[in-house]
Amino acid sequence: MQLLQRRGAFQELIRLVHSPQTSLQSKSYAAGQIPRFFNDFPDLEEEAINAVYDLCEDQYSQVRGSRHSVSVRIDGYHTVTQVSYLQHKWVKRNADVLVQLLQSGNFSNFGPKKPNDKLYIDEPEEVAVVKAALLKHLDMDPPAVLGVMCDQVVPLEEDLDESERQTRERLRSLVIGFLATEALGVIVAKYTDPPGSEAEQMLVTQLTLSIAWLEIQEVELIVRDILLSLPCYRVYPSRGDSILQALLDRAKVLLQLRASNYEPLSSTRSFLALAQFVAIDRHAASPAILLQFYLSFLTGRMVLQKFSPQTRVDIVSWISEALLACEAEMTKLQPISNREQLRRLLNQTVDASSVLLEVCRCYLANSPHAPKQMQILFDSKVYNPVSWRTVQALLQAVSAVGDAYVCG
Repeated sequence: MQLLQRRGAFQELIRLVHSPQTSLQSKSYAAGQIPRFFNDFPDLEEEAINAVYDLCEDQYSQVRGSRHSVSVRIDGYHTVTQVSYLQHKWVKRNADVLVQLLQSGNFSNFGPKKPNDKLYIDEPEEVAVVKAALLKHLDMDPPAVLGVMCDQVVPLEEDLDESERQTRERLRSLVIGFLATEALGVIVAKYTDPPGSEAEQMLVTQLTLSIAWLEIQEVELIVRDILLSLPCYRVYPSRGDSILQALLDRAKVLLQLRASNYEPLSSTRSFLALAQFVAIDRHAASPAILLQFYLSFLTGRMVLQKFSPQTRVDIVSWISEALLACEAEMTKLQPISNREQLRRLLNQTVDASSVLLEVCRCYLANSPHAPKQMQILFDSKVYNPVSWRTVQALLQAVSAVGDAYVCG
């Protein structure tokens, strides 16, 4: 009899939430009571969880802007978390709902519940509660919840209409921002250190995959602020090779797409600069991969001419830095295969040096600070110290590596 009474009470709570006549105070009461019955009646779980989601909506309320209305929705967010604590099987689905709720001032779809239902959230206080709830879900099941977030980052292959596309892009930006700020500390400290966890694998694999599709602004945030913050790239630098390769693949595609376009390739330059940051500045990937790409795709006269004069000099500088980094890395490791690879890269650099130095010479010759009559290239060092240092770096790189073989 007591079980029947509890079942009836549970059903009444669900009815209260769904009823348009229910007061906001009664809805708040229902939000606090539903978790007390949730484990007792498996056949009512789906109906109950939908009622919990309804607590988070309230878009039809005539008192949408009231503090009571905000309080009801916040009660709903807390109840979502309580249900996940009660039954682990709801963690992933509830996390997906919370991710949708990050869209402050926009609408989102809950998906399996009611495909046409829209949810609005426009109070900063609510967004803070949603983020806190997401962090709690992340602690319950890091791989699953990170997977839910990454699903919003990696672009869908299916066609979307303009409204759906804008909503998707808005949510993706919010998820990336959340991962790079509020969630980053716990991700680094609790779920990816020491390296090798399932959560780390999920995050690294999915975010690296997203590099192939996203705009450079989002890629920079993902690479600089999220991926390179993970301990695995400090302990195992070679892990960054996949990031580097993804960046170089984007640069290569952009080069090929604009093969007949002589406008400055600003996007290509941005991906190359980020690749340089990963391999050279952060030492998170092999500089040999980077140098091989430069020598294979960026040392032809016709290719270099597509870039602005300053970018050409930047590329020469990057090649010089990559060559020096290769020399430092490979002579330290000593295996014969590494030394042979270095020798091949050195030979390729020497073959390309005439083109690279010509780039610097032309830049100096056309610089407004350069003298009209230059007797030799190096006379311009007084007038353009930045370009002069680039030339010096290239010469020093070739000389240093050559000396290493002579001494060896």
